[in-house]
Amino acid sequence: MKKICGILFAIVLTVGSVQAQTDTPSKEKRWNVGVAGGVNYSFPRIKNPFPAHYLPRVGYQAGVDIAYRLNSRMTLHGQSLLERVSNDRIDNQWESPIFNIAALKTPVTYRYYVLPSGKSLFVEAGVSYNRIVSSQYRENLFVVCITGPCPTWYSPKIAPLTRSAVSGLAGLGVDIALQKVTIPVTLRYERYLSNYLFPAAYETQPNKSVGFETITLMTGINF
Repeated sequence: MKKICGILFAIVLTVGSVQAQTDTPSKEKRWNVGVAGGVNYSFPRIKNPFPAHYLPRVGYQAGVDIAYRLNSRMTLHGQSLLERVSNDRIDNQWESPIFNIAALKTPVTYRYYVLPSGKSLFVEAGVSYNRIVSSQYRENLFVVCITGPCPTWYSPKIAPLTRSAVSGLAGLGVDIALQKVTIPVTLRYERYLSNYLFPAAYETQPNKSVGFETITLMTGINF
């Protein structure tokens, strides 16, 4: 009798242990690493010394993404992205510059998952530190013509006085889960809070403040 009771007791303990392991939810990883990239529509914001409106330019950015999960509905993301924006056509404005700027961006964003499940749909907000790694910047020089159409002359390449700028950003996105990886798709809005500074082509003119207002469609893979 004691032997039978012992066997039954052992069976109960085994079944209970297996059931407990089945009912315990698996812990989500705190850290995730991935790659990110996207295409952007950048509106140059150049003060000369007054702000001017320019046509949007298509650019791109690509790099790495590191995420830390704070809890079931909040994550912090740190990214390192190389962005390139160029302007090689005239906007029919006096002193319309042409440029090709590559910058290293390090945005840090806070993401909040809207749904109670803590997955899929999210909103984000954050700031980015941006630093020029290479630039080609030339100004359209003003020419006075007595007769006939005026030619378009440009200054030699102008090196930036400052290479760093800060921008704020906000976005809306969705995570697409595929087995062991996640594909985030994000629509992000970014605006420079401080701008790059370039000297003017003429000594009598003030320095030029160059920044951007950007809409970016981003995606990537997080492991």
